[in-house]
Amino acid sequence: MLEVRGTPLPDGGFVTTYSDVTERKTWEENLQAAKQKAEEANQAKSAFLNMVTHDLRTPLTSIRSFAEILSDDAEIASEQRKAFLGIINSECLRLVRMLNDLLDFAKIEAGRMDWFIDDLDAAELLQSAVTSMTPMFAEKQVALELTLPAQAPRIAADRDRLTQVIINLLSNAWKFAAENSGRVRVCLDCQASEARISVIDNGPGIAAEKHDEVFEEFRQLVSANATHPAGTGLGLAICRRIVDHLGGRIWVESTPPDGATFRFTIPYSR
Repeated sequence: MLEVRGTPLPDGGFVTTYSDVTERKTWEENLQAAKQKAEEANQAKSAFLNMVTHDLRTPLTSIRSFAEILSDDAEIASEQRKAFLGIINSECLRLVRMLNDLLDFAKIEAGRMDWFIDDLDAAELLQSAVTSMTPMFAEKQVALELTLPAQAPRIAADRDRLTQVIINLLSNAWKFAAENSGRVRVCLDCQASEARISVIDNGPGIAAEKHDEVFEEFRQLVSANATHPAGTGLGLAICRRIVDHLGGRIWVESTPPDGATFRFTIPYSR
């Protein structure tokens, strides 16, 4: 890229200079792009803080209201009491999940996350994670399947953190699955130097321009039957950080409305 300047001389004549400004223009464009990205991140963070404030207040209000009803009415019917206690319990679990996401993200950002890398049986770990999610899928009548290879590989990973990734992906698939007709499949495949784990659903899918965005901090897609996102929007961002730290990759494949497939890789144990 050239910058051309023309300068007339006092006694007549004209001087034209040609300067190579490619590097300067590149820096200017990069600076503008960085500024725009920072502004978008700031807006996303503000929206995130507003959402978290709302979502923390909502379950707390619900817990307080039902606790007050149970406290004020000692003769409330047992079935209703059981239902109210169930709501209180589910809202408490929701709060715990949100706070755990916030704490985990803060630890990862600060480089203070504790990692315990071990030699793990990939099939056993997947089976355990799927089993823990089975009741939630059964309640919504969403089919949950697990496909394992004949010879399961051993991987080098942190058991708790990798389980967190799988649970998070399953929770997202469950959230977008249609009640009674939803179907989610978990697969383990053996690659040349790494294991590949896939979580496949038959939900509405994710538009191509959103494939990278879903892994960004403070961003979240909304399910078709929700008025606003449920949770902090940090789940997939945390998944990406964990998988990156373990030496793998994570991505999404989707063509709406044919569902979405989240895949990630983990190196074999050394």
